[in-house]
Amino acid sequence: MLRESGRVFLEAAPKGMDPDVIGHTLAADPGVFEVHGLHVWEVTSGFTALSAHVLVSGDKPCLGECHAVRRP
Repeated sequence: MLRESGRVFLEAAPKGMDPDVIGHTLAADPGVFEVHGLHVWEVTSGFTALSAHVLVSGDKPCLGECHAVRRP
């Protein structure tokens, strides 16, 4: 239990999730130009959070269309 709670306190990536793989997967999307500042952590047991700065391709006008690149 101490080990699992330590992951939460240290804001470590949840067990079985590799931030590098997640970042490369996001960056592989054709509408994405760059991903940086990626952080994946476990807020509490079973509740994972992700934040990242994602730059979309300059080929699309960003007022409105950049949000279409995001997926729920």
